Amino acid sequence: MPRRAWSVGPALALAGACAAAQLIVAPRIEQVRAGIGGAIDALDPSDPRRLAFGRLHGMSVAWMGVGGLAASVALVVLVRHLITRSTP
Repeated sequence: MPRRAWSVGPALALAGACAAAQLIVAPRIEQVRAGIGGAIDALDPSDPRRLAFGRLHGMSVAWMGVGGLAASVALVVLVRHLITRSTP
C-alpha cells in the first residue's frame, strides 16, 4: 500500500464511519423513537419496534467502533510520521 494511502485512508474511514452513524442511522433511530412515543424498555422484547431500535442501535455502535479504530490507526500513523520526521 502506498505511503499516502496510509496517511489519508484512516482519516477517510473515520469520516465515513461517523457520517454513516450520524447521517443515516441516527435519523432512523429517531423515527423509531418517535413511533414508540414512550420508553423503549416498556415495550415487549418481541415488539417489532423494539427489535428495530435494537438493530439500529447495534449498527450505530458498530459504525462508531469502526470510527474509533480508524482514529486509532490515524493516530499511530501520525505519531510514526512525526517520529521519523524528527530523527536526523
